[in-house]
Amino acid sequence: MHPQAGITDFYPREIAVRRHMLQRSSERYVLADSSKIGRVALRRVCEVAGVTAIITDEEAPAES
Repeated sequence: MHPQAGITDFYPREIAVRRHMLQRSSERYVLADSSKIGRVALRRVCEVAGVTAIITDEEAPAES
């Protein structure tokens, strides 16, 4: 999860499923621990702007 790169994934086979779920949802939540913030995986799933909210732990930086 990266501000410019967006929500990314290391598993190409799962990306199509994630995109499909996001397209069919009126609200989009991402659940990720703080170690994922600022990191970029192999392929983009969606832009951060396309997400309703990000749910993470208390270790996440406030400005993310």
